[in-house]
Order: sequence, then C-alpha cells, then structure tokens
Amino acid sequence: MENAFQKRKNITVLGAGLVGNAIAADLSRDFNVTSVDRDRAALEKLKNKHDLEILVADLSDSETLRRSVQGADIIVGALPGYMGYGMIRTLAPEKIDIVDISFFPEDPFTLDELAKQHGITVITDCGVAPGMGNIVLGYHNSKMEVSNYECYVGGLPVERTWPWEYKAVFSPIDVIEEYTRPARYVENGHTIVREALSDAELLSFEGIGSLEAWNSDGLRTLIRTMKIPNMIEKTLRYPGCIEYLRVLREAGFFSYDEIDVNGTGVRPIDLTARLLFPQWELKPGEEDFTVMRIIIEGTGRNGNSSGIEAIRGIEGSASGGDGKSGLWDMETIREEQRARRLPGEGAEPAMGSGNEKSAVASEEIPGNATKYVWELFDRYDRETGTISMARTTGYTCTAAVHLVAGKQFDRKGICPPEFLGENEKNFRFILQHLKQRGVEYRLTSS
Repeated sequence: MENAFQKRKNITVLGAGLVGNAIAADLSRDFNVTSVDRDRAALEKLKNKHDLEILVADLSDSETLRRSVQGADIIVGALPGYMGYGMIRTLAPEKIDIVDISFFPEDPFTLDELAKQHGITVITDCGVAPGMGNIVLGYHNSKMEVSNYECYVGGLPVERTWPWEYKAVFSPIDVIEEYTRPARYVENGHTIVREALSDAELLSFEGIGSLEAWNSDGLRTLIRTMKIPNMIEKTLRYPGCIEYLRVLREAGFFSYDEIDVNGTGVRPIDLTARLLFPQWELKPGEEDFTVMRIIIEGTGRNGNSSGIEAIRGIEGSASGGDGKSGLWDMETIREEQRARRLPGEGAEPAMGSGNEKSAVASEEIPGNATKYVWELFDRYDRETGTISMARTTGYTCTAAVHLVAGKQFDRKGICPPEFLGENEKNFRFILQHLKQRGVEYRLTSS
C-alpha cells in the first residue's frame, strides 16, 4: 500500500474559494493534494471533509508562492484573475506543469516562450466558458470546416431576489470585470470590439424561461487559435440586469481611478465591491444552476462527415445511458428538463417580447452544411453542497489535471483548452469525466 501511495502524483491547488475547494476535493480522490490559501477557516473546513493537506500562506508574495509549490508534480491555479498571470510567470522556472482557471486579463501567449523554455505544460482558461466551450470547438474544428461558433453561458441563483437577482458564484471582482472589460468577437473574419453588456438579446431555455444575453469577452484565445469567420460568446443573466449594471458602470461605480472624498482618495470600485459583495455572496444552502448553449455550424473536410460519426461513438458524451447512441433527441431533452424545472416555474418557459431565439437544438442547413448544438443544464449538488458553477468549472479543470498527470496531454508551452479538444481520445475522456460527476453536455445534430 505504501508503494502504491508513493506513486500518486502530488497536486498543489492555489486558492480555496468556492471553485478551488471543489477542485481540491475532487482531486483528493486520486492524488495527494495540498490546498493553499490565506483563509485558515476555509482550509480547515475543507480538510475536515476530505483527505488532503492544507497550507496557510499569503500567495500575493512571490517567495511565499514559490515555497508553497515545492514538491508538487502539478499546480492548479484557482486564484482571482488579477493574480493568475503573475502566478504563472513566477512559477514557470519551478518546472512544474500548471492547469489554471483564473481567467486573467493578460494575453497568456506572452508567457509561451517562458513556459517552453522551462519545458512545462500550462493549460489556461480551463473552466466552463472559457474552458469547455473551447474544448468542444477544438474537437469540431479538428473534424470539419467551422464557419460559425456561438456560446451562451451563465451561472445564476435559483431564487431570484430583488434587486440584483444574482449571486457571485466565482470571484466577485472577476464578475465586475465582465461588466467593464471590452468584448471581442469575430464577424466575417474581422475582430470586432464592443463594450461589455452590448447587443442584448433574449433566449428561451426550457425549464428556465427567458434569459438575457449580452456581449462579454469570453472568446479570448479562440480569436488567435481558430481561423473561423464568425465567433461570439455572450453571458446569460435574468432579464433586466443589463440596465442596472450599465447605470452603475456609466455612473463610475466600477472605476479604478481615485476620486477625492472629503480629502481622502477613494477608488469607486473598492467602495462598490464593499457594498455589493456581501449582497452577492451565495449563502450556505442557497442553490444555483449553470446553463450553456454552444452552436457550431460548418461543413465536412474533403467530403468527410463533419465529425458526426466520431461523436456517435463517444461513450457518455451525450448518451442517455442506454448505450444506443451518442446523440440526444429533443423529446428526451424536454422530458428531463421538465422533470427538473426550477422552483416557481410553470409548465412552459416564460416568453419575452418576441425576439427570443428558439431552444431547438439542431436544424438542417442547406447543402452539406451541418449545425450542432450542445446543451448544458447543471444544478447545485444538494448531497455534497457543491455549487453548480464550482462543479462545471472545477471538474473541467480536474479532467485536464488527469490528462496531464497521465501524460495523455504533454504539449509544452501555453495551451488553451481548445488544444485539449483537438484529440478525440482526450475529448471523450473529458466528457466521460464530467458525466461521472453528474455534469452532462448533450448534443443533438442534424
């Protein structure tokens, strides 16, 4: 037994927030895990429930950061976005592979040469979106000529409480970043930059109703790595959120520039954070859900089948468990979504002002073009008390850790998630890994 234990990889998870805790707990089943954070109470609560080690440390200090990963075989970064880039830059010389979910604003490819110089694999943006959306697109792009990619995603509380109807299910400061960071998308081969919260539209989701979608900067590395003429990512919230967020933003409440208040310099963002974060905090027992729709259109390469035959063979990717097919028909989707309808919703989804997009998951396109739609609807795990956003983000990350630990993915340098999806075997593994944890991505295709 001791020899078997010695062979287990050592994983250090930096950050013990909601998502970092879910990652550490999941990995502790198969690896020797050390969770590191400055919050002793959060660490001790984690250790009381799971077989892992903890280390109290201020990770904003570079030397402390380096000491905290000594002996690790793989590092998982689950820090706030503003710390992620510096973490990778500081730790690359330690020659330890890294899987990161911090979604830092800097261009990760500026660290590519550094990572290659030290011979390490660095998987960035390895969450739900960016993350799983990239992985799905990476798979399809390896099988077909993709002409259009759309990703709609959101994490929301089940209970809609006035005035915000929102809870921060990941780092709150990163939530505010979504409302201020310019959004990039690709249209007819050109990169377009718009302000966040722009181009609002309503989409209908069975079992949920209408949600409001708006431009956010979620494409990230896809703009560089994918030569696809049309790509866009939008964030989903309950209808009405855009108006109050734009009011706060335009009034300067999200500004980082100091203003004078009775002779004292104050950054508005700091005041806003202090006021909003307690109200946005997801209280123990409060439930959330994650919803995502990925739409991919394109044609097969050299007369091939656009990848559909390969998808049919993916065990667990979208099968209902009967082993008959890897594809979900719409009636199956509808029945299951009705069965787990959110509390307070009626038998049919609420409709908006008439500009909603249909929830139909696939349709035939003229010629030999094909349209694929992947759907995710995940909910808070009442048995473990794990929030949905931590599950959908964290378990994508832990799947990547398993691939790196097993040498199934060993590409050196900066590796965004779409690189994982290019390999069909890895794509199958990730989908199965998620399904085993109750996170199911379902596909319907023409």
